[in-house]
Amino acid sequence: MGTCTPPPNNEGLISLSMGVVVEREMIDAADMVILEVNPLMPWTEGDTVIPMSKVDYFVENPAPTHHNTSSRAQRSRGANWATYCPLY
Repeated sequence: MGTCTPPPNNEGLISLSMGVVVEREMIDAADMVILEVNPLMPWTEGDTVIPMSKVDYFVENPAPTHHNTSSRAQRSRGANWATYCPLY
């Protein structure tokens, strides 16, 4: 099992960052856990924080987490469509 996380904190804990759906359950059930560590990932709290002892390997990757390749026209169409979508 692998996912992208920010670096561990000083207490030896790791945030699963934006992996809040099934990552925790997958880590608990996995035979091997490999985490991609990226300092640009956000730290989240709650059930997304695990001890380093649950991780077998860390792979560092400081690459940018988001690259917007959309054109001005695509963003304009998206903004137009968004006016038809109700916010709940």
